[in-house]
Amino acid sequence: MTENTLRLEVDPIGKGKERSCFLYPEDNSKVIKINHTETTIQTKRETRYYQQLNKRKIINFSNIPRYYGKVETNFGTGHVYDCIRDHSGKISESLLWYFKEGMTLKELSPYLNQLKTYFIDNRIIFNHDMYEGNILLQKISPHTQRLVVIDGLGDTVLIPFLNYLPSHVSSKINRRWERFIKRLHEYYNSTLSVKKTVREDDNVTQQ
Repeated sequence: MTENTLRLEVDPIGKGKERSCFLYPEDNSKVIKINHTETTIQTKRETRYYQQLNKRKIINFSNIPRYYGKVETNFGTGHVYDCIRDHSGKISESLLWYFKEGMTLKELSPYLNQLKTYFIDNRIIFNHDMYEGNILLQKISPHTQRLVVIDGLGDTVLIPFLNYLPSHVSSKINRRWERFIKRLHEYYNSTLSVKKTVREDDNVTQQ
């Protein structure tokens, strides 16, 4: 460990299949993602995609975090991104959390529509790693919210040259969006089914 190594002494604020997410020391507007497995596929794909976005000079980061590059920590090499927070300062919660709190797909619909429009307008490609656990609902004011995708950006294809064609990208986004919405509905319906079963079991117990 060198003098320039950041020391992370706190538990991660989030943990996925491949990476853990820590608050950046002395700068709570940023987070550091660090691999906790030997697999680095997700990190490589994501950082490579952000490099492509930088070359295109993407300036609209309303629905994805900015990427600031690599940093060395006591847990290994990390990658620095925006920390997504509500206007209150609280770290924004995921769709998983909101579904468990009772949010419906109907309530979520306008934010999903806005997110899809953002992807198409800015030609932002996402993959199968984007799911309800890594999409945050950010409250940017007491009456304004938006969805922010913190994982699952980039493409899994080996030959990405077609991604430079706007019409091809729009078609790809639409196809993947349909699959994403289908998965989202399946998860939401299964969550409702579990809640219904729990309520029925509680009623039987109370009787």
